[in-house]
Amino acid sequence: MIRGLAIFLLLVLVGSSGALWSPLAKRADAAGELTSFVLPSGRRVTTHGPDAPRAPAGLAANLTAQVPAPWLHTFPVSCVMDESSDEHGHVVYARAPDAPDRFAQMNATLQEWATDANTLLHVGSLAFDVATDYKMLCDAEGRVRVDEVVLPTPLANSSYFTIAADAEAAGLTNARAKYWIFYDNPKELYCGEGEFSIDPALSPDNANNHGPSYAVTWPNPGCDLPWTTMMHENGHNLGAVQPLSPNSDRYAHCLDGADVMCYVSVPPVVPLFGVRHRVQCNDLWFDCGNDDYFHPKPPALSYLAQFWNLGSRYDKFLAFADVPSPPANVSAHAEGAGQTRVSWTPAAASPVAPSGYRVYAGNGTLATMRPVLDVPATQTDALLASSARSFVVTALSDAGESRPAGPVAR
Repeated sequence: MIRGLAIFLLLVLVGSSGALWSPLAKRADAAGELTSFVLPSGRRVTTHGPDAPRAPAGLAANLTAQVPAPWLHTFPVSCVMDESSDEHGHVVYARAPDAPDRFAQMNATLQEWATDANTLLHVGSLAFDVATDYKMLCDAEGRVRVDEVVLPTPLANSSYFTIAADAEAAGLTNARAKYWIFYDNPKELYCGEGEFSIDPALSPDNANNHGPSYAVTWPNPGCDLPWTTMMHENGHNLGAVQPLSPNSDRYAHCLDGADVMCYVSVPPVVPLFGVRHRVQCNDLWFDCGNDDYFHPKPPALSYLAQFWNLGSRYDKFLAFADVPSPPANVSAHAEGAGQTRVSWTPAAASPVAPSGYRVYAGNGTLATMRPVLDVPATQTDALLASSARSFVVTALSDAGESRPAGPVAR
C-alpha cells in the first residue's frame, strides 16, 4: 500500500521529461531546484543546482562550530586498490589552465578531509552496531589517492556543467567511480554541486548505485567546513535526498536542520507527508533522525526499510561491517594513590562477540580521551596507574570498535 502510494505520487511529481516538477523556472544555475543537461557523451545529468552557503547564516555558524562531534579518534576510509574491480570514490584536484597550481599544497589536505568525512559517517552508524566507511581509491601506501587534472575551460567561464563536461572529456568516466572533485576557484560564490537521480527503488540496480558521477566542491570560505560540502555533494551522487522521503524539500535536500544534507528553505517548504521542518540534532549528522536517506538497520515498514537507503547493504560505494555492542555499567573509582579501577559488564555476544576491551582515560569529554589499556574479552575490570578524571570503555573485534560506554567520572 505504502509503496503503491509512493509510486503514484512520484508519477505526479515527475513530468514526461523525467525531471522533477517545479513551479519555478528551471535554469542551469538555479540553486535549490532540479534541472538537467546533457553531457557531450549524451549522458543526461540531473542536479539540484549549486548549493549556496546555508541559510540563515546562524545555522552555518552553528554547524561549523559543532563539526565534527567529539569522538575518540578518526576512522580511515575503506581502501580500494583496483579501480577496475570495485566501486569507489575517487578524489580529484581540478583547476582551470589559468588558475594557480596548488596541488602540492592541497594533496594532504584533501586526504585529511576524506578521513574527516568518513569519521562522521562511521561514528553515526556505530549507534546501530554497524561500522560504515566510504570505499575510496587509495595509493600503494594505503592513503586516499588524489589525482590532479587541468580542465580546459578558463576559470571565469567555469560552472558545474563545464567541469562535468571537461571531466568526462579528460577520461573521468569509470562506471565504478563517484568523483569527489575539488575545483580550485576561490572566487566561486557557491559551495558545491552534485548530480542526483530520482529513483526510490531499494535495489542494487538503483540509478544512483553506479558511476560515473560528479560531486564538485569549491573553496568558498563562507560555506561549511570543506569536507562537509564534499560529503554533501557525494551524498547527492549516492541518491540523497529522494523526493518522497519523510522530510524532503522535494529538491534533493531535507528539512531536519542540523544535517549534512539539509537546508532551511526560504520560504518554508512543507514535505509531501506534512512533517514540518524540525531540528533534532545539536551536532551535524549524516541523516539526523536516520529517517530520510541513511539507516544501517531501519525498522520494519519504515520508509528506509522499503525505499532507497544509502545505509542499505545494496549500496556499492560504502563498506559495512557489524561491530560489537558497547559494554554496560562502566564505573571508575580511586584505589590507592594515583590508581583507578575501571569496571564494566561484558558486551552482548550479538551482533558480534567482542574479542577484547579498550579503556580510555581523559579529562571529562570524548575529545580528551586517549587509549591506555587493551584487555582480553574475559576481563571485566582494569587497574590503571592513572589519576585521570574520566574514563570510557569500548568493545573490540576484528571488524572494528564499538561506540564508547561512558564517559564516567572517577
